Amino acid sequence: MPITAQTLLRDSANFIRNHLNTVLLLSLIVAVIVVLAEYLMIGTPDSIELSQDQIMMQSMRTQTLLNILTTPLFSVSLLSLVLLSSRGFQANTMTALKAGVPLYFSMLGLEVLSGLATFVGFLALILPGIYVAIRLSFAPCFLVSERLHMLDAMKASWAGATPWMRLVLQGYLFIYLGLRLPSVYILGLIDNALNLHPSLFALLVSVVYNLTSALMLIFLFRLYMLKLAPQPEQTSAASVE
Repeated sequence: MPITAQTLLRDSANFIRNHLNTVLLLSLIVAVIVVLAEYLMIGTPDSIELSQDQIMMQSMRTQTLLNILTTPLFSVSLLSLVLLSSRGFQANTMTALKAGVPLYFSMLGLEVLSGLATFVGFLALILPGIYVAIRLSFAPCFLVSERLHMLDAMKASWAGATPWMRLVLQGYLFIYLGLRLPSVYILGLIDNALNLHPSLFALLVSVVYNLTSALMLIFLFRLYMLKLAPQPEQTSAASVE
């Protein structure tokens, strides 16, 4: 049966449903770390004498830094959960974290390098940036599954992604534009109606970002297991559910 974005999305959603508690807890842990760290670093708007624009710029810089530092932890933990499950192991939140933490700095370096390469592509034009992002999208899968060095993982992804670029693009469009943006918009409407505490709103947005990132990572890992992984791994792909 041919591989389609719909089947990959369905399988990815099934995995999240079957491991909902673990995925949700991983998302919440990382979101709490970001919100607490931001609070400790910049405090609340009432505690600092800055203009509204200065507060916003400082908050954006802090959030960007914290996201750069925490996203790799979520990625390695989530992918470790999927990998362990695909190999028949029963994995929970702590198991996923323990399996992922040793790969944290490799993933951090990988995401920084991939981000810089994508940014350079966007400096040229929008399409080159998208092209680079898609070609490097499987690098986290190679790093976690095959324990490749981050540069080797990027090379392997660049070499193997070409036949599947359309599928990956469809996944990005559906998950980030079709799910993430509407979800954040709805949270904004709820915030306007209920006047949520800024920290609570930031926490909810971070959880939404993490859950949609989880769906995309599982989507990519599923495709990786089916088409890019070494032969022994391909036999386990059907168990990623």
